Amino acid sequence: MTIVLDASVAVKLFLADEQGHEQALALLDAEAASGDTLMAPDILVAEVGHALLGAARRGRIPRESVAAAVLALVDLDLAIVSSADLVALAVGVAIPTGLSVYDALYLVAAEARGAQLITADRRQYEAGLATGRNVAWLADLPLV
Repeated sequence: MTIVLDASVAVKLFLADEQGHEQALALLDAEAASGDTLMAPDILVAEVGHALLGAARRGRIPRESVAAAVLALVDLDLAIVSSADLVALAVGVAIPTGLSVYDALYLVAAEARGAQLITADRRQYEAGLATGRNVAWLADLPLV
């Protein structure tokens, strides 16, 4: 099975105080055990870096841990999808749903690859459901 994870889930891998941190870690463990493929659009690394830098600026994590976390994300060996190939489709989803093009990219990446999107972003989740896409809410995943 192929799973697309979005930035809201990837950030939780590195912020232990975030609700859903345990589910995000369990998702990685389950993927490793099952041989599932984790994938994301190429914007994931920049989005996670941006979010973690914001967390560091607010004193939630040490500033020096941001670069290490981004490198750890790269080391996860995610299958990366070019956003350039999907941006027109993402705009077509963003307009009627009110999502950003960034968030819509995750939905169309999952759809294009016959994958499930796992998210902790409520607007993205609801837009995915409303448009008939295969989305899952991170908090609903088991901690097994």
